[in-house]
Amino acid sequence: MNQDETTKKQIIMKTINSIKLVFVLLSFLLLSSTIHAQTAEEYYNNGNTKFHDGDNVGAIADYNKAIELNPKYGHAYFKRAEIEYKQNDNNAAIADYSKAIEFEPKLMDAYYGRANAKVKLGDFAGAIPDYNKAIELEPGYEMTYNNRGFAKQNLNDYAGAIVDFDKVIELDPTFDKPYNNRGMAKYKLKQYKESIADFDKAIELNPKNATAYYNRGFAKYDLNDKEGACSDWNKAKDLGNSKADDAIKNYCNN
Repeated sequence: MNQDETTKKQIIMKTINSIKLVFVLLSFLLLSSTIHAQTAEEYYNNGNTKFHDGDNVGAIADYNKAIELNPKYGHAYFKRAEIEYKQNDNNAAIADYSKAIEFEPKLMDAYYGRANAKVKLGDFAGAIPDYNKAIELEPGYEMTYNNRGFAKQNLNDYAGAIVDFDKVIELDPTFDKPYNNRGMAKYKLKQYKESIADFDKAIELNPKNATAYYNRGFAKYDLNDKEGACSDWNKAKDLGNSKADDAIKNYCNN
């Protein structure tokens, strides 16, 4: 082999070695980027941290990324829906709750959240099947019965609402709101004395329940107790009920 051939061979070997080195470096860079790339779960966890810190914008950005990496990530849809619901973006919340249910059909909170968003939009009839499913999945959560009762009340199903409020009271007899709600359903059925008893209990449990004073005022008025009614409306006004002033003007100042 002459000198020219030896030189050629050396050049070829150097070129091959250079190519090998470039390949190794590229492989290392690719592996490094893969190792350090965040997973969908990591974005989801980061989103949860930001959500708990009050950074809703940052949380949504992380949930978006988690969903982009894993379009079937039901819990990420759910958490994004929770923020949308709090921001009163109820249509977006319903869409995300629905995606959460699609991928996590036993996620009770998604049915409950979707029902609440429907109630905010006035879709009381649409909310009830979601509350039913939430109760089927978790029968011990009192707020689901309370909110379903509220939906029924808005559909003029006062007897059905009372059954739900009874259940809330059974589960938590120290909770003032279901007594007020049940009192209102009884009032609508013209059971004025029974409604007053419920409003009394709500006020006993929570003396600052302005709505219970306001509602009790109407029950008393319909039983011809104008003095008692006006006293309740004035108390409701003192506690910040914005509608009490109209009741006072219309029924007490004449």
